[in-house]
Amino acid sequence: MTILIATIGTRDLMYQIQSGEWYNVGDDRLQNGQIIGEQFEVIDDLGLNPEEYGNYRPLTEYIWSERELLIDQLKPVIIGKLLLDKAQELSHVYLVVTNQNEEVEPRKKDTIFAGKIIKYWLEKLNNNLQVTIINLGENNENPSDFEQIFKWWQTTWREHIKVNNQEKIILCLKGGVGQTSEAARISGLSLYGEQIEFYEFQQHKTNRQGIPSPYLGPFLGTNYLWDRVRKESLQLLENYNYAAVEEILKPYFQQDTKLWSSTPTLIKASIFWQQGRFESFYNLAKQSLPQRTKYWMAYEQAYTAIVRIEQQNTTEAMLHSFRSVEGLILEWLKENYSQYITHYQPNQYPKLKKTISQEFSNLNLDFQGKNEIILQGWQQIELIKTVLPNLLNNQDFQAFINTRDWRNTLSHNLGGIGEQDLFKAWGVNNLQEWKKRLIKCLNAITQENYSSLYQASLFACLHHQVKEKIAKMI
Repeated sequence: MTILIATIGTRDLMYQIQSGEWYNVGDDRLQNGQIIGEQFEVIDDLGLNPEEYGNYRPLTEYIWSERELLIDQLKPVIIGKLLLDKAQELSHVYLVVTNQNEEVEPRKKDTIFAGKIIKYWLEKLNNNLQVTIINLGENNENPSDFEQIFKWWQTTWREHIKVNNQEKIILCLKGGVGQTSEAARISGLSLYGEQIEFYEFQQHKTNRQGIPSPYLGPFLGTNYLWDRVRKESLQLLENYNYAAVEEILKPYFQQDTKLWSSTPTLIKASIFWQQGRFESFYNLAKQSLPQRTKYWMAYEQAYTAIVRIEQQNTTEAMLHSFRSVEGLILEWLKENYSQYITHYQPNQYPKLKKTISQEFSNLNLDFQGKNEIILQGWQQIELIKTVLPNLLNNQDFQAFINTRDWRNTLSHNLGGIGEQDLFKAWGVNNLQEWKKRLIKCLNAITQENYSSLYQASLFACLHHQVKEKIAKMI
C-alpha cells in the first residue's frame, strides 16, 4: 500500500458558484483585467460580508461549518486528480495544515479548515481511507523559518507519520510556503530515500470547469539524493566495495535501465571478481574488456593482492601475491608440457610422468622407481627452473622462492601480519617495490612485458570504467 502526505496551502480548494463556474477559494489576486478576484467571487456567492470573511481562515471556517450542504460544490484543486487516481491504493493520507496562534499575523491565512474540508471530501470518496490532519504552528513554529521547520518535520516524521517497511510514500508539496516544502523534502529523503515519490502540479485553465490540476510524476526521491549518492558510491569504489555500490544504486538502475546501460552488469561482474570468480567476471563483462591473454588469471590474482593491501587487509594481500605466482607456475607447466602431466582434477595436484626425464636429464626429481609422481608445489618449482633456466638468474623469481619459508611462518601467525612483514617476505622495502617485484616475477614466466599490474589487470580497466560512468551520470 501507499501513504500520501500533502502540505495544504491557500490555493488547494475550489468552489462552484451558482453560475456553474469554479473558483479558487484562496486566490485573492486580480488577473487579466479582473475587477474582482476569485476569492471574492466565492464570498459573494455565499452571501458573506467581505470585511468579516475576506481572509482565508474565516472563509474556510464558514465553509467547513456548512460542509454537508456545500460538499458537492467543493473539490481539492491541486491534489484532487491524484487523490482520485490513487484512491484505491492509498492506506493513509496525512494533510499538513497551518493552525497558528491568535497573536500571529499569518493566522488569517491558516489552512486548518481547508484541510478539514479536504479530509471530509476524501472520506466521502473512500470511507475506508484513514486521513490524519497534522497541525503546524500550534507551538509557535514559523513555516518560513527553514531551520525551525526542518526540526519540526524531523519530529513529525518520527512521532506522527507511520510508515511501514518498504511502504511507498507520495509527497505532494505544492501547498504552503517554500521553506516548509523543502524541509519536508529533505527530512523525508534522509529517512526514507528510495521509498519516496514526488508529484508536480500545474494550475490549469480547466480548473474553472471543476477539473483538478494535472500532475507530472512520479519523480523518485532518489533523484533528489543523486549528488549525495554519487559521492557515496565513488567513496565506496575507492575501497572496492561493489556489493554496497550495487545496493545503493539499485533504485536508479530500476528507474532507467536504458540510461545506465551496461553499468549494473559491470558492477555485478566486479562482485564476481572480488569473490575470485574470474571466469564469471570475464564472461559477464567481456563486451567492455580487452582481449584476455593466456595467463590472465595470474595477473588478476596478483592485482587482487594490490586491492587487498589498499583495503588494509595485509594477510589476504600476502596470500593472493603468493597464489598468483604458484598458480601461474602450474598453469604454465600444464600448458607447455601437457604430454607429461596427467590426472589433474580441481583441488588436486596433477601427476608428472617419468618420461620427462628423457627430455630433461638434469631434472632434480626422484621418481623412486615409479612411472609418475604427484607434482606438488616444490616439484613444480624444480620443474619450471629446469625447463626455464633463465629463472635461475632472475632476482624477482628467486625472491618468490625465498618467500616460501616466510609464508609458512606468517600464515600461522594468529595476530595477522603488517605491511612491513609482507614486504620483508618478498625482499623489498615498500609498496612500490613490492608491486614491481610481483609484475616482474609474473612476466619472467609468461614472457609478457607489462609495466605494471594496473596495466595487466582486466579488472583495473573495468574499475576505471565504472567510476567514470558513475562520476559523469547527471
